Amino acid sequence: MQRSIIPSNQDLTILQGVISLVLFVQVKVKEIARLGRHFNWPRPLYCPRCSGKLWGHGFVFSYFSSVHEGIYLRRLRCSCCGAVHRLRPSGYFRRFRSSIAEILSCILYRNRKKRWFPGLPRSRQRLWWRSLQRMIKLILGMNFQGDEPEGYQLIITQNIIPLTRATQKENMTVQ
Repeated sequence: MQRSIIPSNQDLTILQGVISLVLFVQVKVKEIARLGRHFNWPRPLYCPRCSGKLWGHGFVFSYFSSVHEGIYLRRLRCSCCGAVHRLRPSGYFRRFRSSIAEILSCILYRNRKKRWFPGLPRSRQRLWWRSLQRMIKLILGMNFQGDEPEGYQLIITQNIIPLTRATQKENMTVQ
């Protein structure tokens, strides 16, 4: 049975009891790239799922558009519940390699100039644009009269990633 990708009104807020295993921290991607595994990650005091103690659990290789090579993101494991949390720089949506600011500037540029933003792959921008149009129809309805940047802002205020292609509601929320 396939899950519905249209969230109900109660699903538009972060669900009670669902804790993200991706923890966003205030760090600079270029600084992580420069220092690699020697970067001093800010460590949460406790597990957000069960309040247990967190231990280092290695690294995971990840790509971001602001650096040319991949970088290592820190992983932490809870000693009580066994959950593995990945630390990720804030300012990025989950499962996106481009920053939120970069995505928004591309959408504004496309809406204003009717051209793709130079310097980023057109295929990636097309995917964002089509995903945004799809989410506007799903969340705001077929009768929405605004443009794409306005729809982007309205969807963000509902704590939903405006460009997501996720089908599970817990993967659609911003954080």
